[in-house]
Amino acid sequence: MQLSTEWHDDGLDGLPWFVDLPIQRPDLYDTVILENTKVYASYTKIGNNWIGGLFTRRALTPGETIARYEGKLLTNAEADASASEYLMTAVDLRDRRKRVVIDGHPKYNNLAGYANYASDRVANVEFEDRGKTKGTSSTSKRTDIVLQAKHHIPAGRELRVDYDMGAVARPFRQQMIAQGVAAADLDSPEYKRVTWRYPRTILIE
Repeated sequence: MQLSTEWHDDGLDGLPWFVDLPIQRPDLYDTVILENTKVYASYTKIGNNWIGGLFTRRALTPGETIARYEGKLLTNAEADASASEYLMTAVDLRDRRKRVVIDGHPKYNNLAGYANYASDRVANVEFEDRGKTKGTSSTSKRTDIVLQAKHHIPAGRELRVDYDMGAVARPFRQQMIAQGVAAADLDSPEYKRVTWRYPRTILIE
């Protein structure tokens, strides 16, 4: 079925939601914060708020590695005391029987951490801890968690991931709802229909 390229005003400061015509962000948010050859961090609109997000520079193929989840490694005491929303547990490549905690806050230049949350049903990317696979490891890192495409993703699309990774408790989702994000926005596939223009300003130092 051919989808219409006509847009309608969604009532949120005139942000149009359409399929084929790319959206240019407002000047204040039309910036590249961080990037690699496949994806870049910029801004997206969820509900009434413009927040950081992750977007494709080119089309991605199913299973393609996008970026590593990197950051500061925390001790158990530091992890217990941390208020960071970017903590992720990973296999320790030095001893696969052990686990370490990564604080993947974007301030540590963690490109993968810019991906916003979506429930697994509508997420277009996923995390894989390659340290769980025997014979697969990073020679220079203690962890090897990667963000990868779940299916073909066109250029200019936003990437969203289930940080709860299928957990029944879904703590990350509940945390976002507690912060005022509507559950409908976390479950909606509409973000996959929007194409974004590459920003006109690059903030990378």
